[in-house]
Amino acid sequence: MRLSTIRRFVNPRHVWRGRGGFCPVCAGWTWFLVTCEPAGLRNDAFCARCGSVARTRHVALAILAAFQERGIRALADFVRHPEIAVWNTTARGPIAAHIRPTPNHIVVSEFFDDVAPGTSRGGVVCQDLQALTFDGESFDLVISEDVFEHVPDARAAFAEVHRVLKPGGCHVFSVPYYPDAPTAAMFEKVADGWAPKGPIEYHDDPIRGQIATYTRFGHDLAGWLEGAGFGVTVRTADAEAVRRYATFDCATFVTRKGGA
Repeated sequence: MRLSTIRRFVNPRHVWRGRGGFCPVCAGWTWFLVTCEPAGLRNDAFCARCGSVARTRHVALAILAAFQERGIRALADFVRHPEIAVWNTTARGPIAAHIRPTPNHIVVSEFFDDVAPGTSRGGVVCQDLQALTFDGESFDLVISEDVFEHVPDARAAFAEVHRVLKPGGCHVFSVPYYPDAPTAAMFEKVADGWAPKGPIEYHDDPIRGQIATYTRFGHDLAGWLEGAGFGVTVRTADAEAVRRYATFDCATFVTRKGGA
């Protein structure tokens, strides 16, 4: 958990703004600490046990729903199910802490600017979502949280995820989602790379400090994904989910590769 998050926890004014509930990430009853205004709740409402925020818990709920018929009742259960191959596109955060990497069936990765894809730094493999080094049909589950908006060629990245999923496998992911607008490219391809079309929107990044946003995903994202060969379900947080899990203002995409 980040030091800045811990400091928020010990600030008494945040305790009374929170609420009790159940965290599907760490699988326990907890207190969710609200530290921001309503517009930012998707990235807030910290679990006092594991530090998960609203969108992380919503992704976890979607994962559990997708794999409950295969015996998964909690995220930690994946470690005990070697028949389910998982790739998490980050090695950090509460979900990675509970779906821990294993030698044979659970992989975590990061993108390092100065590391060749397929090689490792500190035991974590580097992967470029636009050109993965994994074999085709390798995974039953791919997980990404607020990653694809930072990939220069998001269409290529979705196609690569489709390639490495097994038939019937699914990609569960979140992105900042703007359902009242069409998808907007924030950069354009030029001869020597990518150039911004306007002011650059940055998000916090644990490796780089800040990272540019290349795409703002809108209501046509489902069409993008269907065009890449996925079946698409968009899960939104209803009032009951908000009450129980503090999944404020969340939308999670569950895309499934056909052919199982």
